[in-house]
Amino acid sequence: ASVTVDALPPGAPVIAPSNGAILSGTAEAGALVTLTTGGGTPLGQITADGSGNWALTPSPALTNGVVVNATATDGSGNVSPIGTTTIDTVAPGAPTNLVVAVDGSTLTGLAEPNAQVRVIVNGDVNNPVIATANGSGGFTVPFAPPLTAGQDLTVTAADAAGNVSLPAAAEAPDLAPLSLTITEAADGFVNAAEMSNGIQVSVGLTVGANVGDVLTVRFSGQNGY
Repeated sequence: ASVTVDALPPGAPVIAPSNGAILSGTAEAGALVTLTTGGGTPLGQITADGSGNWALTPSPALTNGVVVNATATDGSGNVSPIGTTTIDTVAPGAPTNLVVAVDGSTLTGLAEPNAQVRVIVNGDVNNPVIATANGSGGFTVPFAPPLTAGQDLTVTAADAAGNVSLPAAAEAPDLAPLSLTITEAADGFVNAAEMSNGIQVSVGLTVGANVGDVLTVRFSGQNGY
C-alpha cells in the first residue's frame, strides 16, 4: 500500500470587493474557507465548489471599514495564507460633466475612477447601456443606433463593491425636422394678393426645444412663390 503525503497549503483565498451584504471569492476547489473579521470575530465557513467559487452572507451585514480575513483549509488539513479585504459601503458620487454628442452617438462624462457607468434610456431599466470609467474617471458611452429623438438619460456609477451613486440626468438631441405650416400656401403657392397682408408661418417645434433657442426661417423664393 502507498500513501501520498500532501503538505502543500492552498493559495490564499481571494475575496471580491464587498459592500458587506455578501462575501464571495475564490479558493482551492473543495477547500474549507474560514472567514473572520480583522479582530478575529468568526463570520462563518463555506466550502469552495468544484470551480473554486464560494459565497457567504454575513448576518448582520458588515459595516463600512470592517476588515475581512479568509483562509482555506484543504482535505489534508493544510491551511493557506490569509486573504483579506475591507468592506466598502460608500457610494460613488453622481456622474458629472455629462455631454451628449450633437449627433447622439455618444455620452461622455466623469465618474469615480474604474466605476461601471450605467445609462438608462427613457426609463428602460431592463436594457441599460454600460461602459467603464478609466483610471482618471473619464468615460464614453456609445449609442448604436445614435439617440436622436430627445430621449431622457439617467446616468449612475457603480463601484467594485456594488455601491450605486445617485442618478444624474442628461438629454439626447432631438434631430427631427421642424414642421412649417403656411396658411397662404395651402394650394402650394403664395401669390401677390396673399402676400399683401403678410404671410403667417406656424412653426411646430420638436420635443426638447428650450426657451432661448434660436430659430431661423428663411424665405428664398420670389415673384410671389
